[in-house]
Amino acid sequence: MMNWMVKIPGIESNRWAPNFSWDRLLSLWHNSGIGGLIIPVSLNDQLSGLFDQVQTLIGKIRDREMESWLIFPVLNNSVFYFRHPESHPVHRTGEDFSFPGWFAPICPTDDQYRSFLGDVIARSLVNLPAHAVILDYARTPYFWEEWGNVIDPHQWPPFCYCERCRLKFEADTNINFGAAKPADWRKWQGEIISGWLAEISGQIQKLFKKTQVGVQLLPLVSDDGNEMCSEWLGQDVHLLQKNAHFFSPLIYEKLLDWHHDDSIAYLVELLKRQKLPVIPSFQVSSIKWDRRKESGDSLPALIERIQPLGIHSATLFHARSLLNEKSIRSILG
Repeated sequence: MMNWMVKIPGIESNRWAPNFSWDRLLSLWHNSGIGGLIIPVSLNDQLSGLFDQVQTLIGKIRDREMESWLIFPVLNNSVFYFRHPESHPVHRTGEDFSFPGWFAPICPTDDQYRSFLGDVIARSLVNLPAHAVILDYARTPYFWEEWGNVIDPHQWPPFCYCERCRLKFEADTNINFGAAKPADWRKWQGEIISGWLAEISGQIQKLFKKTQVGVQLLPLVSDDGNEMCSEWLGQDVHLLQKNAHFFSPLIYEKLLDWHHDDSIAYLVELLKRQKLPVIPSFQVSSIKWDRRKESGDSLPALIERIQPLGIHSATLFHARSLLNEKSIRSILG
């Protein structure tokens, strides 16, 4: 039996339907076998007065003995992005990254931002007790937005190349940037992001010993399907696992144009590389599951295939379709 967690798309989801009732929806989800909710929290919520609503929602979740998880975007923060232009990442060719509406990339070596995010997470957890914290965008988050889906492990990765990053790279590696190779930069960026995770995780564990820390992974594979390319985005699995309790790979079928065999192959490869629990995260709306084959192409069939891998928990995101029992049954089986 799969333990399901649902990520709500922000507390504004109280606008999902006319006469919306959290009590009614939570009862429906609880009775459908959904074990808890994953709630996005950011400084935006605290500034806009939504923080109290998040607290109220967590209280309702706990009343039903469901779990409450929080998710924080690490290198994606529109509030900080607009207030601090110096935090904007820079292309290797010198121009600034653009801001494509919903997404605001942050330079990963900005010490002011690192301190800011740690404080936000700690302050949130004081008021929002959670079973787990998931760190999203704990990677160089410029891939889908500006690079597309083509992965070449030998090209320069989509990382910030501002003067601060270049100077820190040279100080940390003793390699002149002009003589550096893509592999040098890729290894360094993995260490930068993993070190940052260690700081965040350490702060959480010091203050909230029972709260688990998970990291969302972007499951990229090379064109020939034989190499895992998470390192290209600064997600060195070997380093990340030292400061996390579980990994949550994003099964983003529409964006990655995957077939299920590729999804399972990735999960198998991931399990070989580390010893942490794997809690995959499935997109369940806007996704066009191929239903031409009655066996093997539905989400329940995929889940049935991954359970022998020892994967017994999964999360669902973009879950606006889970508002009625009929939709839940069609998705979860």
